[in-house]
Amino acid sequence: MNSRNGKIFSSLVIIICLIFIYTKMSFALGQDTHKSINEHVSQRNLNNFSLNDYLKIQLGMKEGTETYFRSGYLDQQVFKWLGYGGEEEDAGFRSLNHFLNPFNDKGFSGFYSALQWASLPVAAQPFSPFASWNDERYYYFKALTSVDKTTRDDYFAMTFQGIGQVMHLVEDMSVPAHVRNDIHPPPFWNDGYENWAKESEDVSQVNFKPICFTLYNSFFLIPQLFDINGYDGTNPEITTTSNSIGLSEYTNANFFSGDTINAAKFPYPRTDESYQTLHRCGGDI
Repeated sequence: MNSRNGKIFSSLVIIICLIFIYTKMSFALGQDTHKSINEHVSQRNLNNFSLNDYLKIQLGMKEGTETYFRSGYLDQQVFKWLGYGGEEEDAGFRSLNHFLNPFNDKGFSGFYSALQWASLPVAAQPFSPFASWNDERYYYFKALTSVDKTTRDDYFAMTFQGIGQVMHLVEDMSVPAHVRNDIHPPPFWNDGYENWAKESEDVSQVNFKPICFTLYNSFFLIPQLFDINGYDGTNPEITTTSNSIGLSEYTNANFFSGDTINAAKFPYPRTDESYQTLHRCGGDI
């Protein structure tokens, strides 16, 4: 093998390895887990809100979340589009933009943070399908105003798929590794929380943490689901006493990831007994 061919071969090997690494990194909660969460949540009544009822009453969709919409070769129900979006958000290199350190609002190594990724302007994401919250608002507007049924159905499908992709980003804020920039490069793929989420069959261990925002509250903003800039590393008690704390803040302050146990850059949680006693009893730290 001559020098030129050797360089080309080496470059190909590096590219293949990078694709393999990034593909492995994308399995945070697992695409199938995101799909299941999205489909399950979309059919539940949470905080007195039912997507099924909203679609029936506000949009006149008699079948609610069972309403079919076609886009391209896919023809499936609303809840299935939400699940599909949960899977698709991990496609390709999108997952590199799924991290958020609530201390500095930054993502992983120069990539967009999950909050930035979810908040980009229309068509500003470098990968298709565009699926920021602003993209979903645009698709929804087009779905409501398009005259042609085929076009309208296509935009509704894009709306629900995109919402599923934004849901994926919020869900990733429950993964300690995602809020502590702990990517687990090879050969250390596994993370305790992620493995538990994939393998556990006891759903009773999963609790929903309510937030105090309501659907029509003008203070309800998508960014607040991620981070309200309330936790700064010195006040972990706020993450358990405030119902409106961002999910990244709650996770960062209360859970370790595999490589950040007692890490200096993340003051809480800690494993020392005095902290555990105070935190468990609700005392001041």
